[in-house]
Amino acid sequence: MKDSSGTKQKIQKLEKTETAYMMAEDALRASEDNFRRFLDESPLGVRIVAARGETLYANRAILDFYGYDSIEELKTTPVEKRYTRESFAEYQIRRKKRKGGVDSTSEYEISIIHKNGEIRHLQVYRKEILWNGEMQYQAIYQDITERKKAEEALRQSEIKYRLIFEHSPVGILYFDENGVIIACNYNFIKIIGSSREALIGLNMIKLPDKNMVSAVQKALNGETGLYEGVYSSVTAKKATATRAIFTPMTSEGGIILGGVGIIEDITERYQGEKQLQDTLESLRKAVGTTIQVMVSAVEARDPYTAGHQKRSASLARVIATEMGLSQEKIDGIRMAGSIHDIGKLSIPAEILSKPTKLSEIEFSLIKEHALNGYEILKNIESPSPLSEIVYQHHERMDGSGYPRNLKGNDILIEARILIVADVVEAMASHRPYRPSLGIDAALEEIENNRGIIYDKAVVDACLRLFREKGFKLEGT
Repeated sequence: MKDSSGTKQKIQKLEKTETAYMMAEDALRASEDNFRRFLDESPLGVRIVAARGETLYANRAILDFYGYDSIEELKTTPVEKRYTRESFAEYQIRRKKRKGGVDSTSEYEISIIHKNGEIRHLQVYRKEILWNGEMQYQAIYQDITERKKAEEALRQSEIKYRLIFEHSPVGILYFDENGVIIACNYNFIKIIGSSREALIGLNMIKLPDKNMVSAVQKALNGETGLYEGVYSSVTAKKATATRAIFTPMTSEGGIILGGVGIIEDITERYQGEKQLQDTLESLRKAVGTTIQVMVSAVEARDPYTAGHQKRSASLARVIATEMGLSQEKIDGIRMAGSIHDIGKLSIPAEILSKPTKLSEIEFSLIKEHALNGYEILKNIESPSPLSEIVYQHHERMDGSGYPRNLKGNDILIEARILIVADVVEAMASHRPYRPSLGIDAALEEIENNRGIIYDKAVVDACLRLFREKGFKLEGT
């Protein structure tokens, strides 16, 4: 009985051991199945390679990278057909090093040929592992094709940017938050007349040209800075007429990182403007000389008319200045005022100097002088509408003037000013046929007809000059 009991206990012990062993085997198989499933479903390519180079295992991702249907297709496709030519050459170098006992890099990139001919790029991580009791090589593959495409697109974009930057027809520079130049292109170097080495690192805030400094400082304050002038380089003996625009460079958070400057050489424009100014000055002198000749001709024929023109021109110029007109218009008014009665050259002298009241026929002849003046002046080249001002100096705002009965804004502002000046001077001055009516009567005339036959703004300016600013007509 004793022996029988001991045997039974041994049998039970063996059964428990066998059960535990079977359970361990089941757990191991489950673990292996989970691990294999993990490898097969991994987005990373996993490949086990024997020391001789043949593939012992490859997961689904590896096959997808190549476009193969099975591991057999992978194994039977020659290596040189799986790689691009450059990548195959690198593969051969790695193989040669390994055969020579030299450990090659454990991380590298390869370019493979998909079954459809597409080139794909893979990042490879390689290391030794124990596989089925033997040391083999495990290679983990990550598809970096899209990343490589993005990097290449970025590289191409940088190349294009660099080409645009360097070959821009204008000078371009970048400066940091302190105003120090950190980059500039060839045309900026050419404009400044210096070397790139001398310009990089130059602090623009410390330049002697205060206008340039102000424009750069505006960009660093978040605004647009403008500069135009003759810039004298501090790195070369060169002065260049330049126009520059400076704008801020900001981060996504709005922090100012520095600025960009676009510089243009405007020497030709400056020279052209100077030449134009010289031409205009010559033209002004020629017109002035012509006018002076005409004034002298009128003066020799009718001293009263000549003095009237001079005083009217002076008053018209001061009114135009009081109204804030441009210098060009002021000069045009002065010229036109000096000869506005030039048309009287065609009127008999005895009518002009007649000491008694003019007949209707004589007055109709006098009225022709505006048209006659226009005909004399219309072919003279002038920056201002000289002949038209003379033509309109007897028109009135309500259309009651002559010779064309123009109204309101149809009359040039220069002519509207000359109209008032002409009336005030004529009434305040002596004439062969009557004594002076006085400046008060003249001012009362334009005030009473303000906005009716005389322009409101012109009358207001004229009244201010005499009543508030103490202006006096010459000889009154």
